[in-house]
Amino acid sequence: MEFSNTIKQIRKDNSLTQEGFAKKLGVTRQAISNWENNRNLPDIEMLISISKTFSISLDELILGENLRENNLEENLGGNEMTQMEEKLIQDGSENKRTKMHMVSNLTGLAFCILGIATILLKGMTVEYVDETGILHENFFLLPLGFGMIALGFITVLVGLAYYWKKTGNAFYVINKIGYITTVVFAVGTILIYANGNRISVTSVALLVLSIVVSVVTRIKIRNL
Repeated sequence: MEFSNTIKQIRKDNSLTQEGFAKKLGVTRQAISNWENNRNLPDIEMLISISKTFSISLDELILGENLRENNLEENLGGNEMTQMEEKLIQDGSENKRTKMHMVSNLTGLAFCILGIATILLKGMTVEYVDETGILHENFFLLPLGFGMIALGFITVLVGLAYYWKKTGNAFYVINKIGYITTVVFAVGTILIYANGNRISVTSVALLVLSIVVSVVTRIKIRNL
């Protein structure tokens, strides 16, 4: 049984209108209409809520268990997946992708923070020439800092590439790249200013452009 038919049957068995059914579940009437007309499906949390509210087993909601038992021959032993099963599997894959993407973002951010801290530490260290004329400085901190920042951005970009490959959501990827470039140009501008140098019009323009890209793509994502 399709989930649309299952949810419609549950509502009718409880003598509820779509609006009354929606109030019991804390959703809109439009959501109920979408479920019954097979336009979209609820998530696992909502399935649990339906199960508890109307004393329906999750097996019956997800698998249509009662009909499968009565129609084993018609359903070829019950091996065909319902739309709800496919949706839950897809949600599980999406959650996995989201977690991996979050890990790559946090890892990349950690590298960037360490890199910036290393560069700032380089600026605060004392450089001096001893009595023998030897210069003492922590010269390795600068390349180490930039190296960690580069590694951080590479980590984030690899995560974005994986997400793009799996979802095909180009706007999301462009949005994240916009965020990255915003951070890059913002940090670069701060470092330039901190070192007593003039901030060029080009750097400011690139910073503004990256912010605009981030905002526009975020609006586009919300409207999808």
